[in-house]
Amino acid sequence: MSLPRYDSSDEQLIMELKAAAAEERAVPPGAREAAQATFAWRTVDQELRTLLVCFDSAVNEGALARGPSSPSSPRSLSFEGDELGVEIEIHAGRLTGQLLPPQPGAVRVVSMAGVHAEVSADAAGCFVIDRPPNGPLRLECNVGGPILVTEWVSL
Repeated sequence: MSLPRYDSSDEQLIMELKAAAAEERAVPPGAREAAQATFAWRTVDQELRTLLVCFDSAVNEGALARGPSSPSSPRSLSFEGDELGVEIEIHAGRLTGQLLPPQPGAVRVVSMAGVHAEVSADAAGCFVIDRPPNGPLRLECNVGGPILVTEWVSL
C-alpha cells in the first residue's frame, strides 16, 4: 500500500501542519469528566488498604478526663484496618507506636516532603521514631504483605 501523494509544496504542507497544531480543540464535557474519574481510580487499591483514624486524643474530648490537654500533653492516635491496626503516641519530640496484632515489620514516616524516617518494629510490634516532622504525615506499614498506610494526620 502506498502513501497518498500531496501536490503541495513542502512549505504549503508545513503551513497546514502549523495551522492544525495551533487550532484550538474543545474537549467535550463528558470526556473531561470521564478522564478525571479514571484518574481518581489510580490509587483505589491503596485506598482500600488505608488504616483509618478511629481515635485521636486531640479530637475526642471524651478521652480528656481531667480537662483540656496542654501542648505538652501526649497525643494518642489509633488507626484500624481489616488486616492491621496501629496505635501511636506523640510526646516530647518522640513518636512511639505498636502494630496490632503485635508483629515485626517496617514502619516508614512520610511527610509532604517525602520519607522522613524508616524503622523496624520488633516482635511485639513496637517502634520509636525520634523527632517526627511537624505538619501532615502518615505511616506506611509493611508486615510482609501489601503496604498498609494510615490516613494523613497533622501534628
